[in-house]
Amino acid sequence: MNIYIHQTGGQGGQGGQGGQGGQGLGGDGWLWVPGAASNDGSAPVFAGAKPPGWLQPNPQIMPMIINSKFPPGGWDPLLKAAGIAAAFAATADYVDRVAPKPPDDRETTLRDELKILWGLKVSQREPRAREIQAQANDFTGYFGLAMGSSATSRPATWSLILTALQIGGLLAVHYKAKYNRARPAQVWPLLAPSIPTPAHASYPSGHATQSHLIALCLAKAAPAMEVTCLKIADRIAENREVGGLHWPSDSKAGKCIADKAMGLLNEGKVESFNEVMKAAQAEWRLDDSANTDDKIKAVPPPRDYDHDTYKPSDPEARHRL
Repeated sequence: MNIYIHQTGGQGGQGGQGGQGGQGLGGDGWLWVPGAASNDGSAPVFAGAKPPGWLQPNPQIMPMIINSKFPPGGWDPLLKAAGIAAAFAATADYVDRVAPKPPDDRETTLRDELKILWGLKVSQREPRAREIQAQANDFTGYFGLAMGSSATSRPATWSLILTALQIGGLLAVHYKAKYNRARPAQVWPLLAPSIPTPAHASYPSGHATQSHLIALCLAKAAPAMEVTCLKIADRIAENREVGGLHWPSDSKAGKCIADKAMGLLNEGKVESFNEVMKAAQAEWRLDDSANTDDKIKAVPPPRDYDHDTYKPSDPEARHRL
């Protein structure tokens, strides 16, 4: 889930590397979490400090430059995304149209969900520990890496990721405040979450809402990536359950909100969102060959692995492939 925090310096969060995905948090200033304002580990700036000896002529003869506008490419992409989220919020009936059902907090229902969470804790928490920690504050890099997208590589696709992140966060926090549902560990402390529990209510899952809305937006921009992105979103949401932070029904509600929000966005009423979507789609059309055989598409993965082939003890294995 994302909230404004003040951060001074510090190590960047987990994410894709280089030009392929967001590196997470870093730098100074107010950042929207998860997801950094840029991919280079620091908050972006429009213009740096003046170099030594910068323009020292007589100020009486130095002209003014008027009628200029701030360049579109100069915007911090995360703050630009926040502006699009604000435009979405101005849609008159969005609160009612994307609302999930109230959480079912009957004792029998909670008992059933706790059985699921306990099973996930016992079977999955240890092998997924690094994932859960990495995704705690910033999971945008997972999508950036899958899409080959960053502030410099397919930047419109990266902007789309951040836009969906912001809209999803806006929606999730609204319903969290409305329903104020207790976290699973409040009901049964034995779950003992593996990472600190965020300081806001449980329903819906912000990670589920945001990650699924990101996946749906990316699927519209690049249809060949739909299955990949939805699988990433499912994994991110489930990891919050494995970590003991969310009820399974929190994740289900987040996915429901994302589905409804995407339907609303597809109506085309938020012009700033339409512009980002069109730009992202154009990035993927540029990669699309006119030859049908060369078009970007999803095909079945390799199967029937022979794991023995890849044993390090067999140096000749690679030559036999």
